[in-house]
Amino acid sequence: MKLLGPPPSSAELDIFQQDILRRWRELYGRYPENRKVRAGLGAALWDRASSAAQRFNKPQEAITVGRELQENIRTGMANEPKNKLLPAAYAGCLGVLAIAYEAVGEKDKAVQASEEAEAFYDKAVEDDPGNLRLLADAADAARNLSYRAASISKKRSRDAELIARERYRTLTALDPANAEWRYNFAMTHMMECYYLEGDGQIEAARQAFKRFDSLIQNLTLNRGMRASSRITASKWHGWPRPRATMPMPAPSLRPPNPGFRRSTTNSPPRRLIAFRPASAG
Repeated sequence: MKLLGPPPSSAELDIFQQDILRRWRELYGRYPENRKVRAGLGAALWDRASSAAQRFNKPQEAITVGRELQENIRTGMANEPKNKLLPAAYAGCLGVLAIAYEAVGEKDKAVQASEEAEAFYDKAVEDDPGNLRLLADAADAARNLSYRAASISKKRSRDAELIARERYRTLTALDPANAEWRYNFAMTHMMECYYLEGDGQIEAARQAFKRFDSLIQNLTLNRGMRASSRITASKWHGWPRPRATMPMPAPSLRPPNPGFRRSTTNSPPRRLIAFRPASAG
């Protein structure tokens, strides 16, 4: 594969990605038992579902492809029950579906998919407790569930946030220099503020906002992230604060899924002169 010229347009990348997926489906039709082919198809499905949901504004396609990916991973789990990567891969697939469901306005299904993802990550972390990348993905999943559940139940949102908080607490204790984990740990103190306020616990909410603001201000991140993340917690110390829409950071998703071989189809190539699918060997 040769890369020349300027980056392709979004439409060109869309067509390229669809062609990649078509080729992998053809290979899978010829070699359904081949482990490399199953992994390659899984990676292509992951890339397509993720991009359709987040880049190309095709949530219905993301749902269709995401469901196909679910079946692909279920088959893998049935064939390789001891493979520790596959439950996390399945949880990641549910994360993609949650984004797609949210995009088409099906909030209940988005929350349900997020809750299922959280349950799968719980099992995956239990089976592989020393895997920090997996624990970070599990923490992200709990945090995403917290955001999605907020519009349905502030208590469910706060409960999920507490799970994410403890996971990030563990991660920051193991690697205090990791700025991303420290930032995420700080952000898991946000929904609790709204829960306490909505429950009428004004003084507790005031203290929670102060803790949240203190954590944000103490972060040793770059100035841009610190400025954008500080929100307006410091202003809320002088109650009553104005009624406003609850700030919702975008759900995080870290493609490609750890259960699959890394694929390049989610990264904009330059000009693609030739492409050959990996050998089924």
